Amino acid sequence: MRLVRSQLSTTDAVAARGPVLIGAGLLVLLAAIMWPVLPGVTAMAVVALGATGVTVARYRGRPAEVPLLILHLAVYGGLYAVFVGAAIHAAAQRPQDGLGALLSACDVAVSLWPIGLACRLAGGVSRSGESAG
Repeated sequence: MRLVRSQLSTTDAVAARGPVLIGAGLLVLLAAIMWPVLPGVTAMAVVALGATGVTVARYRGRPAEVPLLILHLAVYGGLYAVFVGAAIHAAAQRPQDGLGALLSACDVAVSLWPIGLACRLAGGVSRSGESAG
């Protein structure tokens, strides 16, 4: 019971900040067009986290909640995979640039936290939705 309370408070906190997270992630993605050194993968993961919080809050308790969250995770998981692949590909194209490869590795490593939290939020909601039904 205590896990559900802490998970709901985390979900509510992310949902309340969802639009801000989406805006901040998109702002960094736009800035990364001008300055490729900026963390594009992490920005994408922050957008996914914000969108997951908003989606969970919007469809909480509705019959279509679990299928929509599965679709949501598939779309944002695919986008995240494309961004990770692009970062790895860009680092591999310049093997002499060790600093660029290190920055890309740090970007991917830091992005694991927001994308993992997004998966935990959506997965926790879908598990609790299945057990309630």
